[in-house]
Amino acid sequence: MSLFFTPLRPNYEAALRDVEAADPKMRALAAERLGDPRGSEEIANARDRAVTGLLKLGDDTDGTVRTMAIASLGKLADPRGLELVLARFSDGEGSVREAAVMAAGEIGGEQAREALRRACRHERPDVRFQAVAAYAAVAGEDARAAISVALGDDDPLVRQSAIESLTTLGPSEDACTRIARLLQDREDDVADEAAIALGQLGDQRAVARLVKLASGPRGFEAMAALGDLKATQAADALDGLAGSILKPLLVKAAAATALIRIGDPRGEAHFRAVFEAFRNDARSYCVEVIGELRLAAFAEPLAKMIDRPRGAEPAAIVKSLARLAPKSDAARAAFDALLTRTDVLGSLAREVRGTIPPPPA
Repeated sequence: MSLFFTPLRPNYEAALRDVEAADPKMRALAAERLGDPRGSEEIANARDRAVTGLLKLGDDTDGTVRTMAIASLGKLADPRGLELVLARFSDGEGSVREAAVMAAGEIGGEQAREALRRACRHERPDVRFQAVAAYAAVAGEDARAAISVALGDDDPLVRQSAIESLTTLGPSEDACTRIARLLQDREDDVADEAAIALGQLGDQRAVARLVKLASGPRGFEAMAALGDLKATQAADALDGLAGSILKPLLVKAAAATALIRIGDPRGEAHFRAVFEAFRNDARSYCVEVIGELRLAAFAEPLAKMIDRPRGAEPAAIVKSLARLAPKSDAARAAFDALLTRTDVLGSLAREVRGTIPPPPA
């Protein structure tokens, strides 16, 4: 029998004690546990003791312990931890620096906000990388200027972070123009991120790059974006993917879905072929798409899957029938019948009823 084992995650009371443990692994586990207050309800002054312990562990000699402690201070979002968190922006360990920047964003407040603004120009790229995202989260629209500057950062990961952060802030003409310039970035990963972002922001300049991405590792994101853009110029490429005998069923289903969203009539035939395929790899995906896009043409075969799901998730079938009910007599009859059942499917139907949003206008 091995004498080496991974220590179990301590309960909250044990974690409070393990702040003083001799073994750094135990201290790290304690630091991680103290960021999750569940189970501390019956412990007197538990939060105060946790913050005190984490402040101590945030100065630990072990980098992993410091990382866990700083991350937990962020999860607790207690302003008493902010001074230590900001000091750790310059820690000698990269993981500690990154945890500190994220924690500052979680704690928030004017002091954290200003520190994160400055950190967007920090000398270390790992700090800038995290600071851009954290600053966007705490400053919102006020962060646009600093993030726009970060689009020109020397480090490609920082440029990617800036693209993602501007995207979360929503579309603006200036943001789309700046991001579009990065479609020609010297780093493919940055150019790819720019294309995905522009697709999400509704900018047609992304289409050519998204078509190239559609058959690669980021294909699902690219095809979803092409569907969002109603990119008819991508239809032939998507038709080729959807009809390929070499592509996995999930890829074919995603391509067919994008065609349907674009409005290309070839999409439904490709989608049906995947939905009815002998293999069930993409069945649940197809069922969810049927509900999300309200594809009434598939209501009857979907209703037949209630008691014979053919590899699809029963919950997905129930939800999609509920979504289709306003558009299809077959779906409505099937869903109404589910409401009368006393089994698990009936319970699912009753949970779903009334929670389905109306179809898009």
